[in-house]
Order: sequence, then C-alpha cells, then structure tokens
Amino acid sequence: MTAPATAKSNPPAPKTEPQVAVAPLNAISPEDVSAGVRKFDQWLRDNTGGYINLERIKTVAGSLPVVGNIIALIDAVMDIITLVSNKAAGFLDWVSLFINLVGIVPIPPTMAAARMSLRPTLHLIRTQLKGAIKDVLVDIIADHLNATLAGTIEKFVEDAKAGLSKLLNDCADKANGMMNDFATGLDKAAAGTLFNTQASADAARKKLAAAQKTSWRDPWSKFGNYFEALHDAEVAMAKAAANAAAAAALSDGIKARLRGIAGEFKVLAPKVKSMVARMGNPGEPGTIAYLLVKLTEAIIKWKKKNKARPAAVPDKKTGETHKRAGPGELEAQSHQSPAKCIPCQAKNKGKVGSKNSIDFAMGTESVSHVDFVLNGVFPLQWSRTYRSNLAAFNDSEQGARWVTPFSTCIDIDREAGELVYHGADGRSHRFPLLQVGQSHKNTIENFTLSQLSDTLIAVTYGKDVVESYERVGQRYRLTMMKQRNGLTLGLRYDHPHGEHGQLSDLLVREGDTVHAHVGVQPDGHGRIAALWEMQDGQPVRQLASYKYNEYGDLVLAQDENGAVWQYQYQHHLLTRYVDRTGRGINLEWDGVNADAKAIHEWADDGSFDTWLQWDKNIRLTYVTDALGQETWYYYDILGYTYRIRYPEGSEEWFFRDDNKNVVKHHHPDGSKDIYEYDERSNLTYHLRPDGTTVHFAWDDDDNLTGIRDPEGNHWLRAYDEQGNVTE
Repeated sequence: MTAPATAKSNPPAPKTEPQVAVAPLNAISPEDVSAGVRKFDQWLRDNTGGYINLERIKTVAGSLPVVGNIIALIDAVMDIITLVSNKAAGFLDWVSLFINLVGIVPIPPTMAAARMSLRPTLHLIRTQLKGAIKDVLVDIIADHLNATLAGTIEKFVEDAKAGLSKLLNDCADKANGMMNDFATGLDKAAAGTLFNTQASADAARKKLAAAQKTSWRDPWSKFGNYFEALHDAEVAMAKAAANAAAAAALSDGIKARLRGIAGEFKVLAPKVKSMVARMGNPGEPGTIAYLLVKLTEAIIKWKKKNKARPAAVPDKKTGETHKRAGPGELEAQSHQSPAKCIPCQAKNKGKVGSKNSIDFAMGTESVSHVDFVLNGVFPLQWSRTYRSNLAAFNDSEQGARWVTPFSTCIDIDREAGELVYHGADGRSHRFPLLQVGQSHKNTIENFTLSQLSDTLIAVTYGKDVVESYERVGQRYRLTMMKQRNGLTLGLRYDHPHGEHGQLSDLLVREGDTVHAHVGVQPDGHGRIAALWEMQDGQPVRQLASYKYNEYGDLVLAQDENGAVWQYQYQHHLLTRYVDRTGRGINLEWDGVNADAKAIHEWADDGSFDTWLQWDKNIRLTYVTDALGQETWYYYDILGYTYRIRYPEGSEEWFFRDDNKNVVKHHHPDGSKDIYEYDERSNLTYHLRPDGTTVHFAWDDDDNLTGIRDPEGNHWLRAYDEQGNVTE
C-alpha cells in the first residue's frame, strides 16, 4: 500500500461563540432538559467546593414565580451564570438573557403562550444578524406561530413591538429578582441556614410523582420556586445525583467563597435595568427591538414574493394547526445531550455524512465495499461494511468492526436488560428482553423482533423478509433468510471455532432445489480467508479472498475479478484505504477508542478535504470543505437532521413525525413539501410546492395499490400472495 498523503489543510479555528438550537418541538428530548439542569448543578458544586448543589439551594432561594417552561428557565439561569462568571461576557450575552426571560415571565397570564412562542422566534432571527432573513425562515416562523397562536404573523410581530417596553421591564424585574435570589441563597448557605435533611421518604416519593406528571413546557402553569422546578425536572428525568443527608462543616474558605459569589450577584442585579433602554432601541444591531424590525422587513418581502403562491396547507387541515401544536412548532435550547444514534440514511433525507461517510451526528466512519454478486432468483451479494464504533465486532470473522448481511446477530445485554441487534449497515438497535411469544417493533426502522422460543428469535421486515436467529451462548446468530416468494438462504456453521462456530456455507434454496452455494474457507483464526462458488459440493470459482494483520484487522480484500482493496488502522480505527484503482482516502481521529470521532478526511490528491467540529453545548456539527466553506448541520438526539445552514446563508429544514418520517420539508428557495403517512410509515399524501397534491393507497401487506395524481387520474395495482404485480 502506498504511504498516506500529508494532510492538505490546517484545521479550522475552534468554535467559541455559543450557539442556540432552534428546533422542531418534537426534536427536543427529555435528556436535553436534564442536560441543562446538570450543567447548572455542576457549576454550583464546582464553585462552592462541592458544598452547594441544586438540592440545597432550592430550599433557601427561588421564591419568584415563573411560567412553566423548564427549557427557557434553564437557559435563563445559565445566562445569569455566564454574566457572573465570565469577565468577557458582553452585550450579546445580555440579549440572550432577555430573550430567554421572555419565555418565563408569568404576567399577564393571557400573554404567556404568546411570549413562549416569541422566544424561539427571537433566537432564530438572531442567527441572521449578519445578513437578510431568508424566505425559508419567515415561512418557518409563520408556521410556528400558526401552530401555537391564532392570527397572522404580521399581527403577532406588531403586537410584540407595541408591548415591547412593558415586556422588557417585566424581564428586567424578573432577572433582578433571580439574581438577588441567588445571592440570598448563597448567603444563607454560608451562614449555615440550611434545610431539614430529615424529610420523609413518603414526601419525597409524592414530590417525584408530581414532577413526573407536570409538563416541562406548559404556558398555562406556573412554578412558584424556580430552583425547585429545575430540581423536580431533573428528578423526573431520573438523572439527579444523590444528595448527602448530612452537611459537612463549612471551612472558612468555603464560607468566603460563597459570600464572594453572592456579592457578584448583588453587583450584577442593578445592571439589568440599565439594559432595558438598549434592548428597546431598534437602531442598535442585536437588540430585541432591532430583531423585530428585521423580521418586519423580511415579512414584507416574503409576502410580495409569495402573493400568488397557493396556500401551503391542504383544505382538509384548514384551521387545525391553529388548535394544536403541529409540525411547525419550535423551541430553543442552549444546552443539549449529545446524539446517541446514527440515523437511517434513507429516512433522514438530508445529508447524513461527509463525502466519504463520516457521520455528522456521531463522528463514526463507515465504508461499504462489494466483493461479488451471484445473480439469480435470490441474488447473493457479498457486501462488507466497516463501522468505526462497532466494538461488538472486534473479533469479527471479516476483520475487526466489519459486518456483512450474513454476520448480523443479536447480543444479550443482561446488565442493561436488553437485546442488541447488530444490522448489516453496522448500526446497532436496542430492544427490551422478550418473553416467549412477545414481539417488539422498532417503528422508526420498521422491523420487528419476535421471541419464538428460548433459543429462537425472528426479525421481520413487513412480509417481505424474515430472518431467523438461533441462540449460542449470549448471542443469537443468523441461520436463515426467507423471502416472501418462498426462497430461502440458509447459513451453516460447520467450521469449529470458539463458542459460536464459524460460518461454513450459504445455500439459496427453493424447496429441495439449490440455486446457489457459497463455501467459506477459514484462516484458522476464526476469520474468512476466501469465498468460493460451489457446485456439487466442489469449489469451482474463487469469489473473494482476504488478509488480516496481527490485530485482527482486515488489510486486503480481493474481489471476484482480482481487483484489490487495501486498509490501514490504528486501534481498529480506519486511517487509510485504497480503492481498486489505487486512489487513497485518509482519516484523522480525535481519540483511540471505539467512540472516537473522525475529524478529518482527505484524498491523496487533496480533493475531498473535509474537517468536522462538534459544538460543545448543542447537537450541531460544523463541516468545512476543501475550499474553506462551512456548512452547519443540526440534528436530534437520534441523529436525524432538522436544519442545515449552507455557506452562502441559505437554509434547509426537515420536520418529522415520531417515526422520523419527514412531514414537512422547507427548501433553500423558500418552497416546501408536506407529507402524510399511515401508521406503518407508508406515504399517503404529498402536497407539492406548486400547491398540487398526490394521494397514495396501500394494502395490509404494504403494497402500493393506488395513486391519484394532481390531474385527478387514478392508477391502480393488484398483487398476488407473493407480492408480485398481477395487474
């Protein structure tokens, strides 16, 4: 293999400016609520020698009522912490505080919902300070407001401008009170005036039950003690750290530190009022008044451009979005938990990874290469997929962290009480442990696990494919694939090796007839040395061969035509691979473990040079290409993209249902598509950007049976029991 090329570019400068995630409401996870609370709790511990935590301060501070929006409350509290602890904090940090306070000021009660809706709107506009607000964002804001409030976007903005002075003063009063609450709580703690640690267990259980029933985002509810509200939210998410029952004696140093921090809050509090006039100045860039002016200007341009555009909501939905939170509702967060999954590429719709497959959400690298295809009634394609975080396959028969459609398996995780299905694309999916006769469906991926017996599990993909897995030790291995037409692929494990045995044969059958047979040649270490096409039990043609290094990594793969792939690794992490034409791709990592992120990729000639950075506070990945152009990708906790900001300033948005189907797609040019699905995620309705509609019908076997096009024409289909089109 040729030596790796030198990196063709320097890494981009680290991101330091804090970002806010403005996301569809259902892209906000309970773990995100907990993430912000934990960060505040950690700040209390770090700055008080571990003596003060959220459990303690809630008993001596926080008597001011706030609107029931834990998300806004967390961000407002963390903004105050930033202003106190960061000597370099500036005007934009004050703007962030006022925007977040808009979402929690409880008076007048009739305006609570409007103020809660205004907060993400202001955060979204704020991201456009360096340029004009794009049409796509005006459309998104209009849908957001329609999902929560009656009236037009113009009326909403005009009402906000008219009531801005009072709103800002209310926010200032709230901030002043919160800062004094901080100071009071810390002073009491320093004086030893703490709570009674002998509260009954019964009372604690009642508090937890109440917290679990209370919405963390309800404009019609109020929290009387906002520190207690934060603590309850954390407990309800089952993330709160245990609090010591007995308080240790305070040292003089800790007392001085507590009083010092309290003094900083007291100094900061009077400054809030001085910010009201600036926030209400429409001539100063970045102020709340300025943001509303920019939005007004963008609305005027948007209305002129969209004057002749058909309504973007089908007649049958007219008025419905005014009554309930639809797919347009937004929320804003400054702190989120990291992504914990790699999305399904087909469902994501937007780009999920770099040119050479670094996943934007998790930073994993994946490559898929095909070594041979045996065509026939059941086409047999041997494709290998490497996934950098697939540590469960460190001892894979195809080399560390490589998987094929024929090495998929299900592991038993007793500690977590789960089954872990490792799929052919290298992604893993968790299921609860099942009793015999039980099934569990992954509605996002659209497949089902069924426990047929103590030793047998079936994985079904609708009625098209059934996979059978038999238990050997703590793993279920694949033994058969059956298609809807009755064809089967059987797997045999006649090569002895370890607990599970080693794959020896693949046979495609139709009844007693064998249509294809692939034999596996082992290397003596539990890995595949070669694959052969078999006829009458004898090898007739080599289909592929493989070589491995001393660490179990696949370093060379030769396909059925004699062409070669080559691979290099460090700690099982792929650092370079060369394709069958001799062209190389190189990778750089931020660590050595299976959870390491690939931060840089480039080809030998310098093309495809790409750097990736992950925001430290929210789920946002910055991707810089070979020309230095930067694209921002925002995604939910399962890795599904909801927003893309392109280098020239345009944006693309994806709103999804709970099964991650895209229900609304905003394009960079300001147009949008709207989709509807049945309970099995089959597309039933499509409203196109030009206002025309297409309808789809499906039978119980998920076969497409009818289409009604925009002109009213009907297209019908019928199927036999094997799923073949008959008419």
